[in-house]
Amino acid sequence: MSKVIKKILIFGYFGFGNLGDELILLSLIKNLEQMGNFSISVLSANPLKTSEEFKVKAIKRNNVFSVIKEIFNNDILLGAGGLLQDKTSKKSILYYLGLIFLGKLFGKKVILFSQGIGPINFFLNRWLVKKVLNKVDLITLRDRGSFSELKKIGVGIKLIVTGDAVYGLNFPKYKRRLHSHFRVGIVLRQFKSYKFFVKEIQEVYSELVKFRRVEFIFFSFHLSKDGVFEGRTIVKSDIKELIPKIASLDMIVGARYHSLVLASIFNIPFIGINCDEKIRNFCDFFKVECLNLRKNDFKKRLKSSIIKYMNKKVRYDITEVKRKVKESFKLIKGEVM
Repeated sequence: MSKVIKKILIFGYFGFGNLGDELILLSLIKNLEQMGNFSISVLSANPLKTSEEFKVKAIKRNNVFSVIKEIFNNDILLGAGGLLQDKTSKKSILYYLGLIFLGKLFGKKVILFSQGIGPINFFLNRWLVKKVLNKVDLITLRDRGSFSELKKIGVGIKLIVTGDAVYGLNFPKYKRRLHSHFRVGIVLRQFKSYKFFVKEIQEVYSELVKFRRVEFIFFSFHLSKDGVFEGRTIVKSDIKELIPKIASLDMIVGARYHSLVLASIFNIPFIGINCDEKIRNFCDFFKVECLNLRKNDFKKRLKSSIIKYMNKKVRYDITEVKRKVKESFKLIKGEVM
């Protein structure tokens, strides 16, 4: 007797060219395929690219009729990533809450997976999150900060803290090659006084290169959002292109959350740029420095941090977080099979 195939619709910030979110999607697809008995569809901003890259059915996320049809025709809705926040957009949180609401209205299982929550500043949004998420079947979170935020809002269902979905991926073991220069990957995003701090970073490089063999490499994890940097820039945001280059670095200075996740996976010394609470939470978890965007001491602290790690090896203990994320995929299966 053949096993019943469950149809699962994945939603999140997919198809926008953001490397972190594409890695999340890759982890979801790989792990669900390993468990078997799932037919996978994805809501995407670029269905053709998503379908070609991940070999799944993809649907235009802003086509209202197609989205409603897909919700109705699938058994499970699975949302992943930092979906519920109103800092960068006041509309996106309503979009995702609307998907969840429709899923429950149609009697579907709804799972929020490895969520990064907040900030959620507006009272109406916080009230809507409380009302909608208390109807969800399963919620796993990627950090304690997200857990605390949902508790403050009043979400009363069981919340499970695991880790980011990217920890569910099995990356190749890249052999670290010896380079003539200490290679520092700079991963930025737009933030307050962005141009000032980019100039500060360039000045740190100019000072270091006089006395040490240092190379700064600027990575873009989201081409349409991260701007153009002076100096050497890696402009491609394709997973296959960027992951080996990230793995070959000697250090990462990151304002993008998933650049730090990758650093922890590949045991690359890292420091965060505190442009978002999730960056601060991640650095606090690993007890590493997170540079505040203060004009009076940013440059000094960045320079000293780089010098500190030039002759230092690190090993981040991610065994437990990887185990929790892998186990949480089993929770999906147990919830819906």
